[in-house]
Amino acid sequence: QKALAFVATMLCPSPPPLRTMENSPLFSPSSADDDAAMQAALLASLAEQPSDEPAPAAALEGQASLLAAATPPPAVSTPSTLEAFIAEVAPAAAAAAGLRALALAPRHLTLVKVRGDGHCFFRALAAGLVLGAAWAHGGLAALEAHLDSLPAESAPAIAALRALLGRSSAEAAQALDALNDGRSDAAVAALRGCATAHMLRSAARFAHVAAADGSPSLEAYCARMAQMEPGQ
Repeated sequence: QKALAFVATMLCPSPPPLRTMENSPLFSPSSADDDAAMQAALLASLAEQPSDEPAPAAALEGQASLLAAATPPPAVSTPSTLEAFIAEVAPAAAAAAGLRALALAPRHLTLVKVRGDGHCFFRALAAGLVLGAAWAHGGLAALEAHLDSLPAESAPAIAALRALLGRSSAEAAQALDALNDGRSDAAVAALRGCATAHMLRSAARFAHVAAADGSPSLEAYCARMAQMEPGQ
């Protein structure tokens, strides 16, 4: 639940016509801090395990009825202002001031929400990469250069991200639509594969994840993570 809350929202550059964002290093090399952040997110996702006690039949029926009547939100929402987010969650004054600063030049950040369907971590990652590239000044060139620098084993994720962006700047402008169709799920699957491959190559760093999850091995954990279905 904590991990879902962490990735349910993300900050992105404002979409066109606003194009006043200054050039910045959008894609920096990985570091020990990146690994620490990944481990923290994985542990947070395991901090609250679901109860093994079955829910009462009446509760399950009521939940099913509510779900059947509900209209699911888009996988990736259209951008909204940080001011609207502040009004919605009423953060502390210092946090609100920090959010307002992010909405100003040179960042001009807006908020994009990602549906919590069991894939939101990887969908938010894909959305952050392609929307940042599509909407930020110089973003497409920066992302292309970054993808070109990645090792061969990243080829499935590279292809999936390029499918979201299309073959031209005009197609890249429609990246938000792509994030809400089958190309989005393909990117999620490819990024899952990259993440699990990295974890297996760095098994000593991630062995504790399998132990915390109750999996018999890191290999078993990664196999389940790579094949996850929506809602799991």
